[in-house]
Amino acid sequence: QQIERMVKGIFDLWKEKKVVTFKEDERTIFERACLLIRQEFDKEKQIDAEANRMVEELERQQPGLERHKLFVGIKKRLAKDKGVVL
Repeated sequence: QQIERMVKGIFDLWKEKKVVTFKEDERTIFERACLLIRQEFDKEKQIDAEANRMVEELERQQPGLERHKLFVGIKKRLAKDKGVVL
């Protein structure tokens, strides 16, 4: 429901400011926008999981590393490599 509220808020603002005119059914565009945002969140979850696996492997090889800093750096690199904007 949060994604739907966010997209509705954006659409309402765009319409109020006359930034956009929908050439197709607004409901169809709304549902597509919600789907795309959910897919982006899913990509980020996958990147988080991959980064966690990599951090765990590095921690086994070199105990005492700063987990959070390592995670953030790996996540940024993975996102860049995969073309995902965080």
